Order: sequence, then C-alpha cells, then structure tokens
Amino acid sequence: MENSLLTGWMGGAKATERVFHSDDELLGIALGSLASIFQMPVSGIKEQLECYKILNWQNNANIKGGYSFNTLSTKEAKRVLANPVNEVIYFAGEAVSQGEAQGTVESALQSGKDVAALLIRHLKRSR
Repeated sequence: MENSLLTGWMGGAKATERVFHSDDELLGIALGSLASIFQMPVSGIKEQLECYKILNWQNNANIKGGYSFNTLSTKEAKRVLANPVNEVIYFAGEAVSQGEAQGTVESALQSGKDVAALLIRHLKRSR
C-alpha cells in the first residue's frame, strides 16, 4: 500500500486574512493551489482526495497561532526538555526538536518518534 500524505501550510498575512474562513472555504483554496501547481482542474484534484484535515491554528483557543522560534537560551532549553520529568512527562514537537530540520513538520515528526522510542525503552525497563 502506498503512503501518500501531503501537508499544506498557509502563513503570514494570507493566513491572517483567512482566519475566520470555514474549513470548506480553506479546502477550496488548497485545492485551487494544488490545481495550479499540477496544472489540473480543481475537480481532478478533488477526485483524488481521500481525506483531509484543516487545522486553523489562529482560530484554535489552545494554540492561537503559536509557533516556535530560537532565542539565545534555546539550546539549553531544548537540552533540559529532552529529559522526561520523573519518567512521566515527555516533551515532543518541533519546538523541542534537536535535529537538523528544526521548526518544521519533519522535525515535529522526528521528535515524536524519538519520544515514542524513549517511552518504549522506559516501559521495557519497568516490566
């Protein structure tokens, strides 16, 4: 089975202008963009769409458009957050990633995999 996942992202002024758009409106914008990129009609792109999820960060009460960025203290903070608290609280995500692709979806995924591996090792030790 082929794994076909496409992540789209809209940021900056264009995202701010569309903060109160419905998911259907945002999907239409995304499909239009893909149609332009692949030089296909929107209907052709839509036919190939199996499922989708719209995450509107600016419209989410728990996120409010949050995004991480590095400061002079970032390196030390990431070192501290890489260690679980009492083997109970683990931190993962692009904000704490220490890999090469920082601040990206790829770094968030890698960080999640790294923390999952830590959890598995912890569970095996505690048996």
